[in-house]
Amino acid sequence: LSGSTHPVGEGNAVIAGQGLAPFDLATGPLVRAALLRVDGDDHVLALAFHHVVFDEWSDRAFQRELLALYEAFRAGLPDPLAPLGIQYADFAVWQRQWLSGEVVDAQLAYWRERLTGVPILELPTDRPRPPVRSTEGAVRRFAVPARTADALRALSRERGTTMFMTLLAAFDVLMSRYGGSDDIAVGTPVANRNRAETEDLLGFFVNTLVLRTDLSGDPTFTELLARVRETALGAYAHQDLPFEQVVDELVAERDRSRTPLFQVLFSYDSEERGGGPASGERGDSVPGALPDSLPVKFDLMVSLGEDDGALTGEIQFSTALFDAATIERMTGHLTALLEAVAADPGRPVGALPLLTAPERDHLLRTWTDTTATLPPVNGIHELIAERAAARPDSVAVVSGDRTLTYGELLARANRLAHLLRQKGVGTESVVGLCLERGPDMVAAVLAVWQAGAAYLPLDPSYPADRLAYMLADSGTSVLVGHREVAAGLVGADGPRTVVWLDDPATRTALAALPAIAPRVSVLPLQLAYVIYTSGSTGRPKGVQITHRGVLNRVSWMQDRHRLADTERVLQKTPLTFDASVWELLWPLSTGAELVLVEPGRHGDLDHVVELLESRRITVVQFVPSLFKLFVAHPWPSALPSLRAVFCGGEALPVDDVARFYARNATAVVANLYGPTENTIDAASTECPRPHGTADWSPGGLVPIGRPLTNVRLMVLDERLQPVPVGVAGELFIAGESLARAYGDRPALTAERFVADPYAGDGSRAYRSGDQVRWRADGRLEFLGRVDQQVKVRGFRIEPGEVESVLTAHPGVRSAVVTTWGEAADRALVAYLVPAGPVDGIPAAAELREHLRRSVPEFMVPTFFTELAALPLTPNGKLDRAALPAPEASRPEAVAFVAPSGTVEELLAGIWGRVLGVERVGAQDDFFELGGHSLLATQVVSRIRDVLDAEVPLAALFDRPTVRSLAALVEGSARTTVRPVTPVGRDRPLPLS
Repeated sequence: LSGSTHPVGEGNAVIAGQGLAPFDLATGPLVRAALLRVDGDDHVLALAFHHVVFDEWSDRAFQRELLALYEAFRAGLPDPLAPLGIQYADFAVWQRQWLSGEVVDAQLAYWRERLTGVPILELPTDRPRPPVRSTEGAVRRFAVPARTADALRALSRERGTTMFMTLLAAFDVLMSRYGGSDDIAVGTPVANRNRAETEDLLGFFVNTLVLRTDLSGDPTFTELLARVRETALGAYAHQDLPFEQVVDELVAERDRSRTPLFQVLFSYDSEERGGGPASGERGDSVPGALPDSLPVKFDLMVSLGEDDGALTGEIQFSTALFDAATIERMTGHLTALLEAVAADPGRPVGALPLLTAPERDHLLRTWTDTTATLPPVNGIHELIAERAAARPDSVAVVSGDRTLTYGELLARANRLAHLLRQKGVGTESVVGLCLERGPDMVAAVLAVWQAGAAYLPLDPSYPADRLAYMLADSGTSVLVGHREVAAGLVGADGPRTVVWLDDPATRTALAALPAIAPRVSVLPLQLAYVIYTSGSTGRPKGVQITHRGVLNRVSWMQDRHRLADTERVLQKTPLTFDASVWELLWPLSTGAELVLVEPGRHGDLDHVVELLESRRITVVQFVPSLFKLFVAHPWPSALPSLRAVFCGGEALPVDDVARFYARNATAVVANLYGPTENTIDAASTECPRPHGTADWSPGGLVPIGRPLTNVRLMVLDERLQPVPVGVAGELFIAGESLARAYGDRPALTAERFVADPYAGDGSRAYRSGDQVRWRADGRLEFLGRVDQQVKVRGFRIEPGEVESVLTAHPGVRSAVVTTWGEAADRALVAYLVPAGPVDGIPAAAELREHLRRSVPEFMVPTFFTELAALPLTPNGKLDRAALPAPEASRPEAVAFVAPSGTVEELLAGIWGRVLGVERVGAQDDFFELGGHSLLATQVVSRIRDVLDAEVPLAALFDRPTVRSLAALVEGSARTTVRPVTPVGRDRPLPLS
């Protein structure tokens, strides 16, 4: 309240301290004052009031009265203020008497109807929400041009609304777009001085109202404005009930991490902030006295006010949740939204733009400009042929004690290609491959391409009817396999032509064929392979990938990660998963050495680690859930030869990367992301070693990164409009690597592969179904799915496919399949409602056998939980959050048989600790107790520490070889207990 226009310098700190110092409500005082001498006769009066005795209306009344008293006393005049008719205490007594009985019941009924089931506004935050809400905050100020404000005032007059209602409607649109919800609850303060007697009283009258707005149906802005007007008027008519009483009535349990009923507050001050009497006629606020850092009561508090015809605003925000740059962008989006409303209020709210033109161009062009020239070949196998011609005697493939040079590999592939051509294989033919991992498998992939065809990988462990469907659906004409593993595929429904590579007659025929490639041309958009993924309709879908996509993916890897011809890459991913493609082709296309994991041992970490060390592997790939176990595995050395570890198929936890870096000083971890429909991967990022970067938040996930070469990534909303940085949207993928189609599924192809809305050349984009958001650094974060698709240990599963098989069982009326747990402990679980009111659900063993006739083992749930009915939300949708935790237990039909002998007792102890089961019997099934392939690797590792066995223990866990503990012991030709317990284990082993 100083007449000086000069800055007060250090006095600002004193003023800020007056405002930020805490009050003692028990002893007072609740008003503080300090008079600061600035210069000569210039002074600043700093006043601080606790909100319990003061509100904004009081502040205005107080300033008017203080100025009137000051001017009067300075002139020697008496007190000019009229005596008060009532005191605040009189109002408090009256309010308590009036707000009771039918009045309070009616107000409570209104708010109960309006706010029951009010959703939490989940805004995208820069950091995880702390378990206890932080009050640390900051403020950012912004302005809206006068021309926009004038247009909004005109709109308000035309539609019969206040300026507050118009601005609130626009703010609701912003929160809806940021939070991805059409049910938005925002708090707003009201003066609550609706009687003349209270107009000039000083005290706390203000109340807080919750205005819940329905934005469903994509209304026009004018239609939304009518909804907001109705909501606001109804709230004003019931504003007398204190907010605290509403909370007590409607909120049963308080969440300490957020404020109840609403998390964002919006206010509008219609009084002009600028102008006023000349300096010296009255006191002026001190510039810079309010700090940029201050305590905050909500996640966001947005206020707008009038200033010389324009609108000025500020956003107070929780610094525990948001960065200043995020709020800066938000102010820009709110301003852009208000300008769009002013220009055309008749547009649907979903079509109102948030982005400025430069921001939009940055998202759609700058960050996805990855155009690059590919090698001048039509297929990656042509590059491999060039390497073989240049270095025919270099080692290409190592499989156990067998090796193939590049010359030998290509000759074997060429001979098989000639044989396939003789069997009728030609352009666009599909050849089924069912082979053990080994040199034959590598040569077969190349041979199919040399013959001009595409390959279909087949897993003999899949159910027979699933394999028959894949063979028929893909139009497979020829099967290439090993008789030992693929004999079951040959039958009435299988291909009529079969090439058994382990048959002596086939070997003789191949030896007589030319070692040079057939004269077959392959075009870039020709089919290279077909891989089947889980389908939500109950049938798997075949993804058709082109040679162009394969070439683009492998070329990017070489450009980005540069593999030398002296390096060695470990190949362990099964051929039925597309990550196997780069494992096979990257080293062979660069002249490096491909080292194959033994068949069936890709999850055996003992074997994998032994190869990493003995073969001096430089590049390896892990599914993140297996990577977690690998990091915890007792390596015999620091694996100094390793330089690159690639992770993909699941979300990658930061903590696991940090633990790996703590143990290995040479390798860099890269995170790969991409659906099968985009030729393996679409994005990638390298994980920096931790030294203070923002990537290393404990418990966080590594970003999925930036787009690969010739890949465009777009984060779009439901209207296919780009969303701002930090806001969630669906990921659309475009570019060279897109699959051609889903085989023989035109409707599904049209649904998922849509016209690219921003290419302008008729090309397509793939709707990934993945929910992501852009980070400020141009990398993407994975947030979840827009549908129910899940990943378990790297396997992509559509729960709908499993549910359709379960509900086909006569004993099951309805089913829900989802996941439980995280990373390596994540399991597929099923919740079932029995068909009849008396009978329970079928036994778990029966359900598993029923499922195994239709789906692969990885799609069989670990746990089955019976429910009387599926839990539903108030609007009748499935309430997944209400599904109970599954429990691992022995099937009731299996009687407990105590372990017999030292070995069985030891194994039972290991199984129990790994599975989290108190008691394990000799006849108990490892998998039915909750086990899966990754847990089996932990068991095998612990067993090897204390047992000698002549057979590979990992193989003993392959179904259906071993189902019980006793069968595991019997399956080993010789099993003895080592006399010394290993050092360094986290739990003692029950050695007798």
